[in-house]
Amino acid sequence: MKKISILLLSAFVLLISCFCSLPVSANTELYQQCKEMADLIASNLSQFKIEYNLSESKKMTSTEIEGYIPAYIIDAEKNGVYIDFNDSTGYMVVTLDYEIYALEVEGDLEYLKNVDFVYYSVMDGFLYLSEDKYQKFDIELRSVPVEYGYSGQIGSGDGMITNINSYVSERYPSYNYVEEHKDAFGLDYKFTNQMSTSYYVFYESLNHKGEPFSISSENNCAMVADCNLLWSWQSKGLISGIPTIDKTIDVFSTINEDPYYAKYGMYRPGPNTVYTWTINDKSILQNFSELYARARRYGAITRGTAPDQGINLDLARDILIYCMAFYQCLNYPTATTNFADVMNSLDNGYAVFCGLANSQTYGTHAVTLLGYRKYTYTTGVWIFQKTHTAYFYYIDDGRGNICYFDPNASSSLSLEYIYF
Repeated sequence: MKKISILLLSAFVLLISCFCSLPVSANTELYQQCKEMADLIASNLSQFKIEYNLSESKKMTSTEIEGYIPAYIIDAEKNGVYIDFNDSTGYMVVTLDYEIYALEVEGDLEYLKNVDFVYYSVMDGFLYLSEDKYQKFDIELRSVPVEYGYSGQIGSGDGMITNINSYVSERYPSYNYVEEHKDAFGLDYKFTNQMSTSYYVFYESLNHKGEPFSISSENNCAMVADCNLLWSWQSKGLISGIPTIDKTIDVFSTINEDPYYAKYGMYRPGPNTVYTWTINDKSILQNFSELYARARRYGAITRGTAPDQGINLDLARDILIYCMAFYQCLNYPTATTNFADVMNSLDNGYAVFCGLANSQTYGTHAVTLLGYRKYTYTTGVWIFQKTHTAYFYYIDDGRGNICYFDPNASSSLSLEYIYF
């Protein structure tokens, strides 16, 4: 493909006639630059379409530009423009230095028709700012085919990635490493897991005839993530006064007073047991995290969450706030469904609560997000480059594993976060 320098392109933009009379709502330099980019694409749409259709199976049918608005592309940290093609023939998001970050050849985004500025995120789609937090215009699911079992991964699905280089090399061979932020993980990161924080455990016979047994923890992943988050935030100086991970109490001696003991704690597995709940190992209960016991008291007793029940994002945040208030921490975290909101926290080394729904590996689960890796690759369309971006999360999964997670692997994955 013939390359044209930015200098020549700029001159070209200044010389071309305005093909379309699209409205500009403010006489600023940014809006003028956006208009020039829109005019350039509109004047050469036929050539752009030919170049695009040469390499793509889903053909572009646009005949004109219907509208445009300035955009800020969060992943590129650059200004750009959102281009709306006519009717339902799609749209594109492009930086002012000719990098395409989104290009769809079908659809019409009605929610952007009367907007004069938009943010764009590869992970989150189109956003606007409200009270210093991003909000989605619409929930858009990514369409990525589901595949299983790659190098650098234990098992299959979207999690348990232990060698990110091998995994990306096999599953996403076109992508190139750009940067990594995981300063939240280090020697000062102390963490617990679900089994070590369960009052009760579930024994189940693997052959459903008696022994041998598998042993499962309570459904307490969110409270584990809460505690790991608080310890991490304290190690980074965001909060203070939280009992450290080695501050323990004895809950074994009083477990029969727990309101769930009669249902979950009185039975003991035997040779003919198929399944049963019972109390956790005595040594664990005698050396139980004080912080987790406080979180459990609020979540399980005050809010009525049983050992086999999960909690939602709002309750997870409520538990965080309760613990912080109890230990007199005065700054409280924020909840969001946008990765764009939490990137700055991760860049600064602050861990983030991450709730997963429809994960191929974890199902519905909560983890501690410790960082991320960014990969990109570029393709060309006419005089433009198209940038493809993928993020991979570095997580503590609450089950004793520090590993990577692939949020790109499933079109049905839903994510939510709590952050400072």
